[in-house]
Amino acid sequence: MHVETAAWTREVLTGLELPRGSRALDVGSSTRDYRTREQPHIDEQVWRPLRERGVEIVHLDIKRAPGVDIVCDLEHPAPKLSARIGPCAVVLMASLLQYLRDPRGAADLSVAVLARGGHLIVHHPESARRTFDPVDHRLRLTPGELAGIFERRGLERVRVESIRIEDPRYYRGLMSRASWVPIRGRLWLPLPGATDQVRLRIPALRWRQSCVVMRKPV
Repeated sequence: MHVETAAWTREVLTGLELPRGSRALDVGSSTRDYRTREQPHIDEQVWRPLRERGVEIVHLDIKRAPGVDIVCDLEHPAPKLSARIGPCAVVLMASLLQYLRDPRGAADLSVAVLARGGHLIVHHPESARRTFDPVDHRLRLTPGELAGIFERRGLERVRVESIRIEDPRYYRGLMSRASWVPIRGRLWLPLPGATDQVRLRIPALRWRQSCVVMRKPV
């Protein structure tokens, strides 16, 4: 999760009425170490404020590791998993779908566990270089396209935005290796790593994240 999308998510969550004891599901959470040490802004901006409000948080991931409450293959979630998780007032899916060969299972699960009147928050790359750990399957979506996935599953749009990634740390470390950029179909174009430094210096070229808030009708 980017620093910018973490801050955006905190703003969204601050505006939601979440009674003590309500439940939030973190879909594709990774491990506690990842959320608190590798990317500490995730816990500081998103989960700690919810814990302080008395919200119960369930972390779901394919890894079996500390900080993962439910282990699940998100391409093939168990049929009764949504009933086990129970109704959630909030579901967060942060930059996950591009790592799945078939994202339908994760999308269906996120909608199934959402309580009526609950909110789904999704981040997804609108434009971004390729990653290899985990493997990026190239899915890039505009905010409207991302919202459309969940509208077709019965949710309503609440907020749809394109967030520009400003953090200079995201553009470092590519000088000696290619920056793989998605083009049409399943093809990737390997650009020199220095091109990411050009993106950093020209705001209009910076990578962007599609961020949406959806609501399940009452």
